[in-house]
Amino acid sequence: MRRMIAIGMICGVVGMSGAALGQSSSLLVNGPAKPPVWQQGRLVDRELQEVSYVAVAIPKPRAFEVNDLVEIIIRESSSAKSEATLETEKDVKVKGSLDALPQLRLRDLIDLQLNQNQTASNDIPKVEVSFQNDFGGEGEYERKDTLADRIMARVVDVKPNGTIALEARRWIKVDDEETEVKLTGYCRAEDVTINNNVLSNQLFDLRIEKHHAGELRKTSKKGLLTKILDAVFNF
Repeated sequence: MRRMIAIGMICGVVGMSGAALGQSSSLLVNGPAKPPVWQQGRLVDRELQEVSYVAVAIPKPRAFEVNDLVEIIIRESSSAKSEATLETEKDVKVKGSLDALPQLRLRDLIDLQLNQNQTASNDIPKVEVSFQNDFGGEGEYERKDTLADRIMARVVDVKPNGTIALEARRWIKVDDEETEVKLTGYCRAEDVTINNNVLSNQLFDLRIEKHHAGELRKTSKKGLLTKILDAVFNF
């Protein structure tokens, strides 16, 4: 019996010491927050460093200079769809008759007078016009464009707030086929990843131009005769 009581007392003391130890290792920090500090060229969070031995220091923001190179990952897609329906109807009918013809004489014209004279014929000239127009039209337009590519750009300017201006050019010629790609835009320095790349949808004022030249381009263009026929019979 005494042995059981002694074992129970020992377990109680161990449990109390464990609870006290757990309270002392709590992550709850009382008092004002400690600001990060620079150590060995890195920004270190002191509060995180006090409770973790594997805390990763915050990397210093990269400072770009003119002529630095940044890879741009182009992933652009756009789609448009529109529908239109038009239906018009117009009906015009005009009827008229000429009961008398004016008699024109030089003397009357000089005196600014105009005499009315009945027509010699008993048949009264008549005019009748009828016009009817119906039109119905329906149109539908749908388009989808997708562009995916990777291109290396050069920093051409660095703004005072850190925003960088990028410009990329690429020209490829295989036999008689030529392809030229031009890209310009602005992005924030923090948008550039540690792998030195940035997505095209993160660029402001993005402009992409892609031109093709060669036999494939020529075969896809309309000829002179086709253009003339399209202009004459444009319906």
